[in-house]
Amino acid sequence: MPRPSLRPVGPCILVIDDDAMLRRALVRGLKRRYTVNERDDAKVALAEIAAGQRYDAIICDLTLGGMSGKQFIVALDKILPEQAARTIILTGLSKTTLDDELLDIIGPRFVEKPATFSEIEMVLDDALGVQARAA
Repeated sequence: MPRPSLRPVGPCILVIDDDAMLRRALVRGLKRRYTVNERDDAKVALAEIAAGQRYDAIICDLTLGGMSGKQFIVALDKILPEQAARTIILTGLSKTTLDDELLDIIGPRFVEKPATFSEIEMVLDDALGVQARAA
């Protein structure tokens, strides 16, 4: 019997969120179009990226235990600006709470929770440089 292919599916996405239930639901939903890695600790994710791990896009919550999402994105921008430029904030906070430093890095890549997979994928497509799919 042939073994199933372990080939990655689509672009490689990192999801950073310390809410395990939400993170797992997001990963499950994204796996149909993307290869998805997940972390519950931004400091660990930053260390892996600094050591050479690369992602096509990163989805990051702002309110994380330990290193915050903002701290992660600002630190990432210092060591690898091209990765920071493809980072999407997915958070329960309003965009009006973000400061100019963070907005300069992420641009329009912000999704407020609760969000649908369609909303998240539309912003992901933008971060990946993919034209929006027909609705």
